[in-house]
Order: sequence, then C-alpha cells, then structure tokens
Amino acid sequence: MKIYRSSHRSASRRGGFTIVETLVATAVSMILLYGAIYSTLESVAVASAGDTRINTQIHARRVLERLVKDCRYASEIEVTGSQANGWTIDLTTGLNDDDWTWTWDPVSEALTVSDGSGSEIVVSGLVDFSVDTQNNSQSEIERITMVWTVQEVAGATGTTTADTTATFPGSTWVRAHME
Repeated sequence: MKIYRSSHRSASRRGGFTIVETLVATAVSMILLYGAIYSTLESVAVASAGDTRINTQIHARRVLERLVKDCRYASEIEVTGSQANGWTIDLTTGLNDDDWTWTWDPVSEALTVSDGSGSEIVVSGLVDFSVDTQNNSQSEIERITMVWTVQEVAGATGTTTADTTATFPGSTWVRAHME
C-alpha cells in the first residue's frame, strides 16, 4: 500500500519567517546598530574635545612666544598696569621702530595687540596674566617674566568650563637693556 503525500503544504507551514520573527529580528538589529552608532559618536566627541584643547594650547603658546620674542628684541619697552586692573606692554621693535601695544583686560579676559592703526584680539579666555619685571641700573626693563592662565575650550560645541585651564610661563632678557 502506497501512501501519497500531498505536494501542497498548508499556508502556515511554508518556508520563510513569520511577521513576529521579522519584527523581533528587526528590533534586535536596531538595538545593536544604535549601540554601534552611539559609541562611534561618543568617540568622535572625545577626539574633537581633545583636538580643541590641544589647538587652544598651541595657539596660546605661540602668541606668548611671539610676545616674549617682541620683548627680547625691543629697543624700548614699558609695562603699566596690574594683575587686578589689566596690563599694557608698549614696545618699539624692528628696524623701522614699529610700535606695538599688547593689552590684557581682566574683565573681557582678552589679550589684544595694536600697531597704532588697528587692533586684534589674539587670545580670548585669558583668565589670569601676571607680569614681573627686573630693571637695570638705568631703570630700564632688563628682564620680563609673564605667566598666563588660559581657559580651554572643550568639545564640539565650543563650551568652556572653569576646571579646564592651562598655564603658560614665558621669560626673556631684553637685549637692548642688558648690562
């Protein structure tokens, strides 16, 4: 006796996935994909914050080095002000006796440089700036020492936080006034 099986399967037994299985698989895939994207975005944010902090430090260091170099080669230098009220450093430099004025304002926390015809903010977020000078026997500034504290900008949004600061010292002898 032969038993013949029907070649037609019932609709519920056909190959493939049910709608519930498809929804569960899609939900699990979305959760895994969300986790991968979230961790990638967090990594990018951390790297961006680090890059921004490094760039802030590099820029502040370069400006300080430029100011120190201008002081080193100044034929005339005058420092006025205080840490509480702000500093003004007037310099005469170069072969053409160019006059430069560096000014720090503690209220705006900005360091500006002026050549007499225009001025430019070169460092912002300069929360502290101390200047110390040493004079020679003719009462000319022989040595100048500066220490800056710059508030670093962090993150992709460019926000600043009070606990992220960097301090930069700089010192030089004023060659024209050395004894």
